[in-house]
Amino acid sequence: MPRKPRTLSMPWAIFWLLSGFYLLTLSGHTYSPDEETMLAVTRSLLARGEVAVVAEEVGSVAALRPGRDGGRYAPYGLLPSLLALPLHGLGAMLGGSEAAARDYASRFAVTALNGPLTAATAALLAAWALRLGATHEWALLLGLSYGLATFAWPYARTFFSEPLAALLILVAAERTHAAVTSLHPRRDLLLVGGAVGLLLTTRLAAGVVLPVLGVAALVASWCVAQRQQSSGCGPLAEPAKANGPLAEPAKANGPLAEPVEANGPLAEPAKANGPLAEPAKANGPLAE
Repeated sequence: MPRKPRTLSMPWAIFWLLSGFYLLTLSGHTYSPDEETMLAVTRSLLARGEVAVVAEEVGSVAALRPGRDGGRYAPYGLLPSLLALPLHGLGAMLGGSEAAARDYASRFAVTALNGPLTAATAALLAAWALRLGATHEWALLLGLSYGLATFAWPYARTFFSEPLAALLILVAAERTHAAVTSLHPRRDLLLVGGAVGLLLTTRLAAGVVLPVLGVAALVASWCVAQRQQSSGCGPLAEPAKANGPLAEPAKANGPLAEPVEANGPLAEPAKANGPLAEPAKANGPLAE
């Protein structure tokens, strides 16, 4: 059954609404040495094409680890710094030739990364709720509540890796559930694997969810296999018909087939009711 246009447009409306709201409430600067460290990795990738942070870029960065080549490296995931490359380049270009203006513009642009990511997470929550049978009003309330009434909003104003990690975890969970009833389960399970792989390059500590996602993916794969063999999945599914010696024998056709009750002159006469009816058997001393 095709989806209703409102079902498709409502998650997109949540995404654009929250993206605009996060842009209006954007801080435009970093808050902690962790953000400065990730920003330094982005600048190092732009300047030299490497992830090592050199001495002049250190500033207020934190928790650098020495490498075997003598360079210093950030202990955080690389994916947020990679995604910030086009934003940093755009900000530096708009900042002009003055160093201070370029620095401020690039920081402002980089901190805008998590706004659309958080808005996408809220939109995906609403879309999943709709697919589970929620009404449009409740799905809209769920998406906006996540985006405006949780820690998602403060994190959307930062350059931390948590918003991207949350989006990837939700994508993996939602696609795992969708694979059970999807027409393209292999594609959904591939998306699960891709989201999990990107999660490890975003925030290594988020790997604690991998056992849960792994078990869910195995269950979804089993359900997909069962659905391809029968019409259902799970304890409430209709059992498949057995094949082999225990299978139900097919009804015979031909001279040995089960006779059909006749209708017409040869049919068994109906039992009479009235004076000619067969007398009922007696109960009591005169009984047979």
